[in-house]
Amino acid sequence: MTWDTIRAGKIPDVIRLRERVSRFLVVLLWLHVPLVIAMAVHNGTDVIAQSLIVVALASVALVTMVINASSTLTRLIVAFALTCMPILIVYNGTGPWQIDYHMYFFAVFAMLVAYCDWRPIALAAALTSVHHVIFDIVDPARVFPNEGGLYRVALHAGIVVVECTVLIWITFQLRRLFIDFATARRLAERALARADAASHLQHAATHDDLTGTENRRAFLRRIQENLERTATHPDYRFAVLFLDLDNFKSVNDRFGHGAGDVLLENFARRLDRSIRPQDSVARLGGDEFAILVADIASVVMAEFVAKRVVAEMEAPFAIQGHLVDASTSIGIAFSAGYTGPLTLLRDADAAMYRAKKLSGDSCRYATFA
Repeated sequence: MTWDTIRAGKIPDVIRLRERVSRFLVVLLWLHVPLVIAMAVHNGTDVIAQSLIVVALASVALVTMVINASSTLTRLIVAFALTCMPILIVYNGTGPWQIDYHMYFFAVFAMLVAYCDWRPIALAAALTSVHHVIFDIVDPARVFPNEGGLYRVALHAGIVVVECTVLIWITFQLRRLFIDFATARRLAERALARADAASHLQHAATHDDLTGTENRRAFLRRIQENLERTATHPDYRFAVLFLDLDNFKSVNDRFGHGAGDVLLENFARRLDRSIRPQDSVARLGGDEFAILVADIASVVMAEFVAKRVVAEMEAPFAIQGHLVDASTSIGIAFSAGYTGPLTLLRDADAAMYRAKKLSGDSCRYATFA
């Protein structure tokens, strides 16, 4: 977004504001219609007022047809039609409060300020000034009745000019304030979007797309961090469990790869239920998973986690309307004596293959020794 675009008010916030303002002012214009017609009928208006009524109503109809608030023409039509309404009210108004009707001009200005555009305000100010001067000349007794001559005209015209100038100045200030706010908001939204994109990329780089668990790279880094902790805290121990789905290939062959993906997702969820909050699960690739069991005193705790995994896998998996039994083999490696993550993971993998050779079709585990 360029600064010229911002200064022109073409940022989405400004456009949306103008659209809302246009809809509101068009409704306001139509609400004037029965009021002005009733006043005209009641007071028997002259040809000038009747002509103004026709022009104002035609403007209202035109605004309704071309209600594209981002258009300068629409904003000018709205300003013109809405300014005509106070003129009509003044022409049709009677009584000692006649001068009070003029205050409605400035209520109109206040509403037009919401456009954050000086041009509709300038048009309304010009129409108001011309009307006041003409009204001074045509019916001077109804404007500052205790004054007379040139002084009265100059005073009235001066007040109108000052009021219009102040309102135009307010318009410029509000427009600048609104654009500054909208620009700051847009920049903040872009910064948040960039932060979200960076967070998404970071998550994608460290997590498995299918299961949402950590990937191999992140898991190796987690092992390394725990090994470094054992170097500074001699009493700290952990274990790595290496898991493999024994009949994953048969599920793929029978039901297709889509069913295999569903099995992997469900398998990962059950692993999450088997661990503590301080532990972590990772998918290393294919049907191979790993669990890091943190802060344990001995390998017995890791074997307890393995038993919980075995218990979670006893129930069959619901895959595409079929119940599928999925057993797993688990290898356990305790952290004592290791200095590198690859060696620890390799020994857990070796223990897993030893577990596969154990008799029976149910889940089983073995500890590397």
